[in-house]
Amino acid sequence: MRAFVELPPGVAWDLAPRLSALPIAALALLLIPLQSTSEELLFRGYLTQALGRMMRSRLLIAVIVALVFGALHLNTHGSLTIPYYAVFSLILSAVSLRDERLELAIGGHTGVNLFGFAVGNLFGPAAILGEVGTVPFNWASIAAAAVNGALFYGLTRLLVRLCCRPRAAP
Repeated sequence: MRAFVELPPGVAWDLAPRLSALPIAALALLLIPLQSTSEELLFRGYLTQALGRMMRSRLLIAVIVALVFGALHLNTHGSLTIPYYAVFSLILSAVSLRDERLELAIGGHTGVNLFGFAVGNLFGPAAILGEVGTVPFNWASIAAAAVNGALFYGLTRLLVRLCCRPRAAP
């Protein structure tokens, strides 16, 4: 079978796209919020509600959602991927169950993903540079996620109390 295009000997067949960092960053700014929102709707929205119909314990629901969330991110950052994402998921579940809404969880998830994209592309090898940019998690990253999550939980609670009107009784 003959090829459609024959290259002279010694010429490489390079099909890599020639995109600069700016269009990729613009695409990331568009797609990351959509990806984060869809994950939050799936995990903190549909899955949490479905489990809520089967069991009453909010803690058990949050733990199950966290394990599924962690498992779906399996081994993207080494052997501690599931514990890291489980902690992250528990934080987002705590916020969404406290407020009975998804906006804060969506915003927090989007912020974390945008921050990770920016740091990965500014300070290390990543997709824009054409290299694999995953950094393995360690126990310090899990502890940092827990501390940041506690700060996020407390700050959102404070801001909701200060800036939002109380809900009317049903």
